[in-house]
Amino acid sequence: MNKVWFALVTGSLLTFNLPADDEAKKIWDRASENIKNVTFTATTSTGAGKFKITQKMFQLKNPDGSVFRRLETSNPSGSTTLTITNLTGKYEINPGKKKILKIDYKPEKELPELSEYASYELKSGSYDNVDCYVVTRRIAESPQVLDKLEKWVAPIMKTTNKEELRKAVLRSFPAVNIYYIGKDNDFLYCREYYSFSGRFIGKVAYKNVKIGGKIDKSLFELPVGYSTEYAYTGAEFLKNSGELNKSDTQSAKRHPLAKKHGVPDTGTQVYNWGLRNLDAIGRFFLGAAIVLIIVLMAIKIKSRSAR
Repeated sequence: MNKVWFALVTGSLLTFNLPADDEAKKIWDRASENIKNVTFTATTSTGAGKFKITQKMFQLKNPDGSVFRRLETSNPSGSTTLTITNLTGKYEINPGKKKILKIDYKPEKELPELSEYASYELKSGSYDNVDCYVVTRRIAESPQVLDKLEKWVAPIMKTTNKEELRKAVLRSFPAVNIYYIGKDNDFLYCREYYSFSGRFIGKVAYKNVKIGGKIDKSLFELPVGYSTEYAYTGAEFLKNSGELNKSDTQSAKRHPLAKKHGVPDTGTQVYNWGLRNLDAIGRFFLGAAIVLIIVLMAIKIKSRSAR
């Protein structure tokens, strides 16, 4: 039985025993599949004050089995960005710039297979007054796991420096995930992400959830008169998406998290964009989100080394 210690931002410690649990894995798998295939609307928010980000999520399961998704992100600058999935593909849209970025690859397919290194734990709890299963999934830290992760992220980071890769992966790969799953509906209300050591990375939490009902299909149509760019790889996605949202990250140097982590000026824009849009990326493009987190940590490590 493995025991993991989590040092939370409050300074308190929580311990979780992680035995192999078939029931926990079944609930995890069921909820992971359900969240991709159920019609629902919800809201999320991160940050506070002038750094607060609010998001609206729309997901529609069609009679033919296809699933449409739309995420509206309201940034602190007052602008709004969109992420849309429809029959023709996945898109990131900046209405202010009248630009569309088509994601012409599947980031989730690029993730290395790590299920054989995973363990699960099942508890009861609640989220937003909803009775939930609380399922913890942990990828064990091992030479085999770290080797797979480093080989996976090295081409995108464009480095073969073993020490640099190891530090970034250890600090930033979400090895421990905690899911809050509704007992009555298998809906995934909240996801928390932690590193191998238990460092908090981020979370996706839904509020004002409405399951089922009608959603206007016009919400998933692309705007007309916009220019379109394409991302065929993870590296292109990070580069092009950062440029697409550049106008929304100009205040990055004043962002307290960017200052705290000592990110150099050349990296603050993509760093702050990543902080603001982690939930959006994580919901639609898990593989890209993980790559982004690791790349951002590499920026932080390089910055420290240079000082």
